[in-house]
Amino acid sequence: MSATLLTVFPSSHVSGLDITANAVAADGANGNAFVNSGGQSLIIINAGASPCVVTKVYGPGASFDGTTPTNPTVTVPAGHTMELGPFPPGLYSDVNGRANFTFNQVVSVTLLARILGS
Repeated sequence: MSATLLTVFPSSHVSGLDITANAVAADGANGNAFVNSGGQSLIIINAGASPCVVTKVYGPGASFDGTTPTNPTVTVPAGHTMELGPFPPGLYSDVNGRANFTFNQVVSVTLLARILGS
């Protein structure tokens, strides 16, 4: 099954962005994705009691010195919020132009994808 697509919300000094109202539950079974132009970031809110390991999935074009890299991970501690990004399309976009993420656990984990200055 494909990753659950996130809406990318614009955020600017004029409009701001209500992160709490727009964040959605992370998809533990299929992961999440968003259309990636390179200017987006992903906000991970871990309100749970356990850390959440986020895997940033490299796209098929990712290569370092001719070698396919291992997908990087970031641990969001319990009770913390982290923002990741931006995600260069040449490294992180899949064949559909989406950046993809998976999670080791999603209990009380919500997400918001945003782009600044839109």
